[in-house]
Order: sequence, then structure tokens, then C-alpha cells
Amino acid sequence: MAQNFMAKSSVDTLKAQVDSQRAVLESNIAAARAERVDQSYNAIRAPQSGRVGAINVYPGSLVQLTTSLTTITQLDPINVAFNVPETNLAALLDAQRAGKVSVQAFQNNSDKPINGELSFVDNTVDPVAGVIRVKGRFDNKDTRLWPGQYVTTRLTVATLKGALVVPQNAIITNTRGTFVYAVAPDQTAKVINIKRLYAFGANAAVDGLQGDEKVIVEGKQNLRPGGKVRIADAKLAQQEGPGEGQGNKKGKAE
Repeated sequence: MAQNFMAKSSVDTLKAQVDSQRAVLESNIAAARAERVDQSYNAIRAPQSGRVGAINVYPGSLVQLTTSLTTITQLDPINVAFNVPETNLAALLDAQRAGKVSVQAFQNNSDKPINGELSFVDNTVDPVAGVIRVKGRFDNKDTRLWPGQYVTTRLTVATLKGALVVPQNAIITNTRGTFVYAVAPDQTAKVINIKRLYAFGANAAVDGLQGDEKVIVEGKQNLRPGGKVRIADAKLAQQEGPGEGQGNKKGKAE
């Protein structure tokens, strides 16, 4: 057409034919895709890998659009959900910001832990129970953990190396501060100021002790600084009960 060898009308006719053939091609591609969709109705593909549960539908069963054929549960990795007291939430969040938080799961009658890491912390504390829901993720290639199974979990938020641990009932807190009573060499009670680093359960990690003190855990309500202390062993203390200035002997503050 640029050299005037053919008319513009002929070029327009050829372009129309090309566009028409392109439209036919797109129509055929759409039809092929529709056939592949129809073929897919003959197979059921799982959206994830896992273990298939019991089959709920058999030939002759009455089914509806909401009928579930079966369930698929992911086994590896697997999540373990449990609750943490809200008093430990701050330490938990600090540990999560610092890096990975170790979680251990223990099955019934087993001392061998299954190691994982914290994967989820809920956004709300349960105001009734005073707990917050968290989850730990575990590699489960050997399927030691099973969906719906109850396990005991242990969450490590901090490690205090070389810390001294004493029973919490030995710690006294009043207007003068936090301290414990210990037995002096002359068998009198002396006050040792301490700092509570971390407390959980019946024990607390403290700072301020050397490690060789005899910390008094019973009868401290009757003690005064400089008061005489009579050390009784555990059996004698159970028979006589905690008397004035009486305490259990602790060779070391553990």
C-alpha cells in the first residue's frame, strides 16, 4: 500500500480477516479452558498435605452443598495451643522481641521433650481466667504429636545463668524493702537484703546472696534481727511445729 500496489480497501479487508481469526483463536482457548474445568470435576484435590480422616459420604448418601466428604489435618508442622498467665505476658513479649522463644512439649508418662518455638500470641487477654492464648510450632515428621492430643508444655522466656534460687516463702517484703532471714554464725537471725530477679511457682531467683547462707523458711514471722534461732531438721519441725525463731536448715540458697 505504501508503494500504491494495492488499494486501502484491500488492506482493511485483510486486517479484518486477521482480527477475526484472532477472535476465533481466543474463543478456542476459552473453550479448551472450559473443558479442563469440566475435567477437574472428576477429581478431588486436597488444598494441603496431611492425614485424611474418616469418609463421611458413600454411594447412595444424601448430600448437599454443605456436606463434608472428609477432613484433612496437617501433621507436619503442627501447632500446640496453650494458655499463659497474664502475669508472664510482659516477659513473654520481651523474649519474643529478642528472638526465637523455645517451647517444649511433653507427652504423658514421657520425660523426653519435643522441641519447638513460639509462633503465635493472641491479641486479647481472657479477663475471666486471666490468661492469654499462645501457640507453639513443632516439626512433626515422626508424628509424635497428634491433633487433639493433650500435652504438657514448657515455655522458656529467659535464662538466668548462675542465679541463686530460694523458696518464695522465705522472702519478706515490707516498707523496708525485700529481704530474707538467714542464720548467723552465732545462731542469731540476720537480715539480708535481696532483689527478686524472677519468680515462678514456689521458687524465686534472687540477687544479694552468696550461696552459702542458711535461709530461714519457717517461723520467720516471729523473728527479729539478732534474735536467737534454733535449727530443727525436717522431721523434728514436723513433730513440734514452727516455734519462735525456728527455721529449716538450708546449707545453700538454691
